[in-house]
Amino acid sequence: MSRNLLPVLALLSGTLFLFLGNGLQSLVLPVRGALEGYSNEVLGLLGTTWAAGFVIGCFVAPNVVRRIGHVRAFSGFLSLICLNVLLTGISSIRPPG
Repeated sequence: MSRNLLPVLALLSGTLFLFLGNGLQSLVLPVRGALEGYSNEVLGLLGTTWAAGFVIGCFVAPNVVRRIGHVRAFSGFLSLICLNVLLTGISSIRPPG
């Protein structure tokens, strides 16, 4: 029985880290943007596009999973999220002023 739970535990722990990282990213990004001097409109647009990405993902993800399988889809989505976080971290765009 425990031999069957190990793969499920690995998948659930990976999902846990994914959600924790996503929550941290969505919390830190507006706070850091406010500290950097971005306006409330830009920060609101950032949050809106973040939510729009989740809605679009709800429509796109099932087709991707059906087409390439859940393991490859999970790995691909995780790679895109990591790329997004890394690009956000190395972005050198500064607000005017």
